[in-house]
Amino acid sequence: MTAEGSIRAFFRGNGTNVLKIAPETSIKLALNDYLRNKLQQDSPGIITPWQRVVCGGVSGAVGQGLVYPLDTVRTRLAVCPSNEYTGIWATAARLWRTEGIKAFYRGLVPSMVGDRITR
Repeated sequence: MTAEGSIRAFFRGNGTNVLKIAPETSIKLALNDYLRNKLQQDSPGIITPWQRVVCGGVSGAVGQGLVYPLDTVRTRLAVCPSNEYTGIWATAARLWRTEGIKAFYRGLVPSMVGDRITR
C-alpha cells in the first residue's frame, strides 16, 4: 500500500464501512428485539439462553445478508489496484454490469459461518 504513494491507500474502501454500519446495526438490533418479544409472548420477561442465541444468530445473519453487497464493494475497492475501481457507486455499477447480482453475494455463506462462530 505504501508503494501506491500515499496514506489514502490505507483507507480505500473505508467509505463503504461507514455506509454499512448504521443500517446493519439497526437491522440487527430491531430484529433481535422483535424476535425476543415474539418468544416472550407466552411468558413475559422470561427467555432462555438458547432462545437468546437463536435470536442473536438470526438477527445477525439477516443484518449481514442485507448489507453484504456493500462488503463486496469494500473488498473490491480495498484489494484491487487503485486505478481499477474509482468509487463506491462506480464499483457497484461495474459489478452489476459485468458480473450480475451474484457477484454481490459471492462469499456470503463462509462469511456468515465465520461470523456466527466468532461472535
